[in-house]
Amino acid sequence: MTPEQQQALDDFVANEKAIHAVVREAIYQDYQKWYSVNKEAYQHAAALYGGLENIEEELPPIVDRTELDEITDFSQILIHPVIDGQVQIGIELFGKWDPLEGIGLRLQNGQIVDIGNAYEALP
Repeated sequence: MTPEQQQALDDFVANEKAIHAVVREAIYQDYQKWYSVNKEAYQHAAALYGGLENIEEELPPIVDRTELDEITDFSQILIHPVIDGQVQIGIELFGKWDPLEGIGLRLQNGQIVDIGNAYEALP
């Protein structure tokens, strides 16, 4: 681990609560952005193939951001290589609504750089 990577990790640990809030907000915003599209896809799949009787069990409407804590599972943190003196940290999670593709975020200096499926967390 390079000194820059160690510093990024130390900063991450030191600011864990603030970073948790930033990550939760980013996931919440992304969840809200895609909620209606995902719900429609679930409904369409259920109509075609059967399955979920209550779609909201897998895709609950989220009102309070803390509800995300109950439907997401942490997977891993990835320390990226140093690029131009900066280090990004990837966070991979899995959401109850999308266990296959997961959720990936990249942070730099405690701020979200990108969010998407789990691949976004990779270096």
